[in-house]
Amino acid sequence: VTIWQCRGIDFQENHFHHLDKEGVYGIDFSASFTNVNLFNNLNDGISILSTSPGASDVEILGTKIDDDVYENSFIDNERHIFANGTQLLHGLTVKYNYFENAPKGIQINQKVRFNIEYNEFDTHSTAIDVHSSGSSANFIKCNDITNGCIGINADGNNSRTKFTSNGFISYKYDFNMD
Repeated sequence: VTIWQCRGIDFQENHFHHLDKEGVYGIDFSASFTNVNLFNNLNDGISILSTSPGASDVEILGTKIDDDVYENSFIDNERHIFANGTQLLHGLTVKYNYFENAPKGIQINQKVRFNIEYNEFDTHSTAIDVHSSGSSANFIKCNDITNGCIGINADGNNSRTKFTSNGFISYKYDFNMD
């Protein structure tokens, strides 16, 4: 799916399998990914790009009802989520999702407002990779990160990014900061 300058798109119960490129590739758009979407064996599960700061606003949300979690799943992709310059009201929200087996789980480049919380990452070279996200109040919190090389990598200016209550099991480096 390719999106250019569209607002309010809602993806529910979609399965993206074995495609040559991305499951969803969007420029300057807003969308919600809710209710059990699957991204499997792709280059990028979701690519979010902006031609100017703040032009994209994306929520990738599983749902928690009592103790049950209905999550979006990202499995065996080269990179599950790529975001570049998403700073509208909410920016990028990634919550209650499952990520398995990729060189990079979530990669964030340049000025991005984001909140990554309550996700599960299993078997990644780098689970969360943040490059120069700027001075927005960003959060990476309460994620379970297991089996890999670098749990969270942060380099460049990430001056107001907070990393709290993340759990790491079997990573060579839980956290790397340059």
